[in-house]
Amino acid sequence: MVIEPTTEPDPLCWSGTNYRSLHHYIIHLEDGDISELKTALEFWKTGMNGSPASVSKETFPLVHLASRLEKLALNLHKGSGFAVLRGLNTKDFSAEDNMLIYLGISSWVGSHRGAQNKKRDIVTHITDAKEWSNIPHEQRHGIHTNTALPFHNDMGCEILALQYREIAKQGGATSVSSATTICAELAVDHPEVLKELMTADWPVQLTAKPTRYARLPVLAFYEGRVLISVDPGRLGLHPATAGIRDEGCDLNESQIKALEVLGQVAEKHSISIAAQPGDILFVNNLALLHKRDAYLDAETRRHLVRLWLRHPDLSWEIPEEMKAPWKVAYGPIEEAGSFLVPRDRYQIVPEKEYKVPKYSSGSAAWLIDSDEQ
Repeated sequence: MVIEPTTEPDPLCWSGTNYRSLHHYIIHLEDGDISELKTALEFWKTGMNGSPASVSKETFPLVHLASRLEKLALNLHKGSGFAVLRGLNTKDFSAEDNMLIYLGISSWVGSHRGAQNKKRDIVTHITDAKEWSNIPHEQRHGIHTNTALPFHNDMGCEILALQYREIAKQGGATSVSSATTICAELAVDHPEVLKELMTADWPVQLTAKPTRYARLPVLAFYEGRVLISVDPGRLGLHPATAGIRDEGCDLNESQIKALEVLGQVAEKHSISIAAQPGDILFVNNLALLHKRDAYLDAETRRHLVRLWLRHPDLSWEIPEEMKAPWKVAYGPIEEAGSFLVPRDRYQIVPEKEYKVPKYSSGSAAWLIDSDEQ
C-alpha cells in the first residue's frame, strides 16, 4: 500500500501539542436538552417499557437535541474523530434510567450496536468493583482492573462510546491520538515501521479452542483514509494457549519494535480527556487510538459504561483484510460464528460475581473466548 499525499486539509491531522482548543471537543447540554431527554425517557416508558434493546431513534424521540447529536456524529466521521457530551447529572436518575438515556442519546450517534463478547453483551461495565476483590487483577480483563492500558483500539468496533458514571479519586484519564497524524510522522521518520504495520502478517487471535489466528494488517490506507485496528493484548500467543503453538502466532522482532514506536508516537500527539461524572465520550475507533492511565479509587469506584456503535449512513468502508473482528461485532450471527448466541444482553449494573476468563485478555475486547467456560 502507498500513502498518497494530498493538499486538502485533513481534520483528523491534529496533535495534542497544537490542538486549537482543549475544550473545542466538548458539547454542553443545556437545560432544554435535559428536559427533552426526560420527556423522551417517559415516552419510551409509556410506549415500550420493555427491553433496553428497543431503545432507538424512533422510540426515544428527540427534536432540538437530535440536530446537535447528528452534527456530533458527522464530526466523528468527517471531523476530529472524537467529542464529549457534557451536562447530564447521572445522580438524578436510577441505574436503569441512566442506561435508557445513554442508549437513547447513542442511538442518534450510531443506531447499530455491536456485540462485545460471545454472550452478545451489548453493554460493558468498565470498573474495578469491590465485589470482585477476591479475584486477583492478573486473572481479569484489563478493563476490570485499575492498571494502565496502553494505546489500543477496541478491535471490531466503529464508534466507541463511554459514559462516565463515576471517576477515580486519582488518575484514570482517557487519552486519544489520531492515526492520521501518527501515520504522517511514521512516513517521514519511521517508514519501516509504517510498512510493518500495514503488512497483513499480524497474528490476531480470534478463538481459543481451536486456537485460531487471522493474519491481518493493523493499519491501512483505504479510500483516502487512515484506518487503524490494533490491541496489543490480542496479538500473538495468549498465556493460556502458549502450549498450543500455531505457525505464525508469535510476534517477530520487527513487529514488537513497531508496536513500541507506535505507542511512542501516539503518546507524543495525544490529548488527555479531563472527564467529569455524567460525560459521554464518543470516539471514531477506526481513526483514533485510546489509552487509560492507572488510577486510585475512592470509596466509590471509577465506573464507565461502554457501547460499540455504528452509523449506517456515515460508516467508513473497511478493507476486507481488516474485517474479521468487525464481522464478529456487527455481522449476522451465522457470519460471526456459532460460538455466539442470538440474544443480545443489556446488563444494567455490573455483575456481582466476576467470572474469570480462561483465555481472553486484551486491553478491550473479549471476542476470543471459547465455548468452554
